[in-house]
Amino acid sequence: MAKDKKKDEIDYANEAFLREVDEDLRHERQAELWKKYGNTIIGAALTIVLIVAGYQGWKAYDLSSRQGMSEQFVAASTLAGQKKFDEAKLAFAALASEGGGYGLLARLHEAALMVEKGDPQGAAAAYFEIADNTSIAEVYRNLAATMGVLNGFDSLPVESLRARLSSLTGETNPWRHGARELQALLENKSGERSKAQELFDQLAKDATAPQGIRTRAAEMASVLGQ
Repeated sequence: MAKDKKKDEIDYANEAFLREVDEDLRHERQAELWKKYGNTIIGAALTIVLIVAGYQGWKAYDLSSRQGMSEQFVAASTLAGQKKFDEAKLAFAALASEGGGYGLLARLHEAALMVEKGDPQGAAAAYFEIADNTSIAEVYRNLAATMGVLNGFDSLPVESLRARLSSLTGETNPWRHGARELQALLENKSGERSKAQELFDQLAKDATAPQGIRTRAAEMASVLGQ
């Protein structure tokens, strides 16, 4: 029941956030859209994804035999919630060295701490390290790659980011819609306005994409078409 309540709270907050963004989008011009919402929009969406991915990761392991790791993870998360970043980083690093499901989650959260501390470039490097580790399940590697692109958006070379995204946009990739949104934003940022409009238009018409992404894509396509 507690999990259901927490999920309802997350869903409600996410929906409220997207409603506010969609309302504001109607009054913003192209130059302000990315500056005001870019990282926040996709970051919020991918945070929800990360929570879901983490839950699926927990389900994949026998928690009854990993009680100690569970307690370590909760303790590290508590430190992070208290913004004791250095202590939390050490706690997550210790857990990451143990490997397994909790080890992977610890590595993802360790990277997320860098964002909290204002080091998105460091976070991108940490996420890409996970993405390039072939011993990790592909679904989590792809998630890490998407998060890496998001956090490296303003610091890494465009071609490097394009190469990362090209492997994430296939029809069977569960993170394809977020990756395609990033791809379109990247083209717009690099001055490829018509290409960005085309990508946003395709995403807006994709019936399999989440409604929030489709709405934002339609708004961006409309603005770029003016």
